Amino acid sequence: MTANRRQWRIKSARNVYSNPWICVREYEAVAPTGQPAQYGLVHMRNLALGVLPIDDEGRTILVGQERFTFGRYSWELPEGGGDPEQPPMAGAQRELSEEAGLKAEHWIQILADVHLSNSVTDERAYAFIAWGLSPDRSFGPDGSEDLTVRRVP
Repeated sequence: MTANRRQWRIKSARNVYSNPWICVREYEAVAPTGQPAQYGLVHMRNLALGVLPIDDEGRTILVGQERFTFGRYSWELPEGGGDPEQPPMAGAQRELSEEAGLKAEHWIQILADVHLSNSVTDERAYAFIAWGLSPDRSFGPDGSEDLTVRRVP
């Protein structure tokens, strides 16, 4: 980073919408170029957590569910939101149990504090590989989720 780089300057901000998961904010700002700019930001209240579980046969576990955002069924790695005040691994372990009914003996973090959609959100993402899997029902699925679990090579 250079010491004399120009930054965004915020002239005003307002919350447009808020719920337990997100807050949409609108800003009147001045861009680093000096030009006036309007900017929208989706503030994520939770960490984004994903798990690549691998079983003893080298298969991964996918979770299927109907996704509101796309209006279709989606096959995904177990993923979800985690409390930003808690260690990301604890949230990832909970997600694996909630969505796939599994726990893992071994974990390795492969992404830490990554910003995947940083032009419109301030979401912070973490991802893990998990293996040494066994059944676990410590956490049940969210009430809005109707999940299907599939093992694939």
